Amino acid sequence: MALPARPVELRGLDAPLRVDALRLHSAAPEPLATTASDPGRVLDSGRAEGGEQAGVRLAVREPSWLVLGQSYDRNWRARCDGRDLGEPRPMQGYANAWPVEPGCADVTFTYAPQRLVTAGYAISAAGILALLVVAAVGFARRRPTPVAPAADLPAPEPPRPLPARRALLLALAPAVAVAFMFGLRAGAVALPALWLVLWRGVSDRALGRLVALLLGVAVPVAYAIAALIHRGESLGGNSTDYANERIGAHWPAVAAIVALAVVLWRTLSTARGRGADEPGSGS
Repeated sequence: MALPARPVELRGLDAPLRVDALRLHSAAPEPLATTASDPGRVLDSGRAEGGEQAGVRLAVREPSWLVLGQSYDRNWRARCDGRDLGEPRPMQGYANAWPVEPGCADVTFTYAPQRLVTAGYAISAAGILALLVVAAVGFARRRPTPVAPAADLPAPEPPRPLPARRALLLALAPAVAVAFMFGLRAGAVALPALWLVLWRGVSDRALGRLVALLLGVAVPVAYAIAALIHRGESLGGNSTDYANERIGAHWPAVAAIVALAVVLWRTLSTARGRGADEPGSGS
């Protein structure tokens, strides 16, 4: 879009438009304008290590702003040559910034709450190790006792097909739950799918095979296809389009969850029925 050399106001369409990235380019003026001196630059952006950006190298010639491109949080800290720069200031509506003076060379960014998280990791690791030791000691001291062979579990009874109207009524409540948890579109698809499963009496074995196919094949394939289609720059993990680009894997995962819920519901219903039929199970 060619713009005139005067103040210009750009507007979107009738709907609101939020500009995420804007690039302007123009030819060099004639004669060349005097360029401003370079106040400083980043020699090395360092490396990220669990809530810390260490090894940052700067060359500061004039008073400048040191900016960390992370969402603003007053808990971020920056140290320049061992000196604490204090709390950050918001920059460009999202980033963390600190004023720095000439001579600032070695910088480290740290996120203060990360210390508590790291301590939690250490406590969890120690707890897991202690549990493993207790389990190993208990296993070593345990004496084998003869156990009578367990009776084979009775084969599950195949589900009986339900009348179409009853199947629809039974499918309505879980479909509403699916719509609430996963979105209206998921609920709209779940209702006829659940109705069909109940009406035709689809077996748990068939549902289990469907779950294995969805989670073992459909979800990985959906992620692989999304990775091939969307090869844009990752923006350092800050891409807001990542979830939308890979939403294709969401749908087979939701279908698998719903199928597993049907199997679980049938299993619990059968267990309750058997428990009620056993002698002495009544109150």
